Amino acid sequence: MEVKSIFLRKRGNKYHVMCEYRTQEGKRTQKSLCSCTSSRQANKDLALYKAKYLQSEFILPKKLSLGEYLSNWLDNRNDIGPTTYDRYKIVVNEINACIGKIELQKVLPIHINDFYNNNLSRLSGKTKQIYHKVLNKAFKDAYKHQYINKNIMDFVDTPKGKKFTGNFLSDTESQDMIQSLENTMYEVPVTLAITLGLRISEICGLKWNKVNFENNTITIDTIAVWHEKEKKIILKEPKSEAGKRVLTCPVEVVNLLKKHKIQQAATFPGTELVFTNAHGKITCARSFHTQFRNFIRRHNLPDIRFHDLRHTNASIMLLAGVDIKTASKRLGHSEIGITMNTYTHVLAQLEKEASDKIENVIYKKARN
Repeated sequence: MEVKSIFLRKRGNKYHVMCEYRTQEGKRTQKSLCSCTSSRQANKDLALYKAKYLQSEFILPKKLSLGEYLSNWLDNRNDIGPTTYDRYKIVVNEINACIGKIELQKVLPIHINDFYNNNLSRLSGKTKQIYHKVLNKAFKDAYKHQYINKNIMDFVDTPKGKKFTGNFLSDTESQDMIQSLENTMYEVPVTLAITLGLRISEICGLKWNKVNFENNTITIDTIAVWHEKEKKIILKEPKSEAGKRVLTCPVEVVNLLKKHKIQQAATFPGTELVFTNAHGKITCARSFHTQFRNFIRRHNLPDIRFHDLRHTNASIMLLAGVDIKTASKRLGHSEIGITMNTYTHVLAQLEKEASDKIENVIYKKARN
């Protein structure tokens, strides 16, 4: 697209800043950039657009809404996995429902801030930051590809909110939960979550050839996730290298898996997966979570999310004296800081216990 000239034109009582350009097909076309009733203001606008043109900052406005851009931007991203795509799709849909009709080049920081304040107040700080991350990346790409002449997200603060703290069971409650689920389809996944801290995607993607009954270890290197574009469950590698790990299992867990494998072979012979749905087919978080919550409510079990069983494992490890580096490695966190930020409530308790121990050592004689 070749710009030929930028000039003023008066129509009626309005002044229009016009741009004449040649399209990719070679056709000469004119477009109004802005209009006003003041000759002085019109000349100021004209000078501004000409300055942008001379500095190679001029971008010809396109009739493209924020919603159209975001949807197209997300659908053409090949650098994110199916789980991230599903999460971003929810974010984009909500943004589009609220402010998606605004033209992309007319979106202002106040539009984004109002969206944050009026629509995201119910969400945790971490979830709000996902919305901010999506918008920040989308506008950065829009600027890079010259849809806009500035990135308005540079003027929008990252939203803050109350930090989410997951629930967790005590050691006694954990034992009761496992015993209550004995001989049900949830015994294996709940046991793996509480004792090994596995995510449901890791449990659903675990195959029998990754269970070493001789060394009492499980290798985690595959997860099961829903692929929205393909409308099916797929097996893929974990998001980060840290997610690939070999975990030593308690003997009781190994014995449970041996028993489960024998029972499964009789019901669903040839099944490669350790955990399946009630029909012996692959499952994933998308369908599992609702079924699990309904089950524990029907049986008057602690009303917690399945992911809270992973929090339970982390809390038990740390309170039992496992160092945070080892705990972080077993949980599959890519950075130790993730573990520290997620389990601050446990670390605060450990810090208090450390103070009490120091106090007992230093002042023991004085007390006696």
